[in-house]
Amino acid sequence: MRIAGGILALVASIGGTIAGLVILFFGATTKLAGDYTTEHGGVSGADYIQAGQVARQGETIIGLGGLGILASFLALVLGIVILCSKSQSPAWILLACSILGIIYAGSFVGFFMVLAVLGAIFALVGGRKVSAAP
Repeated sequence: MRIAGGILALVASIGGTIAGLVILFFGATTKLAGDYTTEHGGVSGADYIQAGQVARQGETIIGLGGLGILASFLALVLGIVILCSKSQSPAWILLACSILGIIYAGSFVGFFMVLAVLGAIFALVGGRKVSAAP
């Protein structure tokens, strides 16, 4: 179960990284569109205000993508550490990191972080020492 948890964390981190990059792309596109409209066009003053709001929303989306990539990289490193060590502390750290990724990185990355949570649970359950019956 421990190996399965580590592999599941690795798969989740790869998917989360791709999802974070997609989110970063859309956030940058949104910010660029808002900035361009603010500088170059708009019929009325309301267009300038709306373009500024779009640019701020793009910055928020970029932040979500950055947090998603950070959480995914941490899941990647912790998945490798889970595969190489016998301690349960990397699994606990992966569980905390994945939950924070679900909360703060948006729903697209959050889907993959749920898989990382499952990987952490597998590693915790598989890492327990069970005494043999006499």
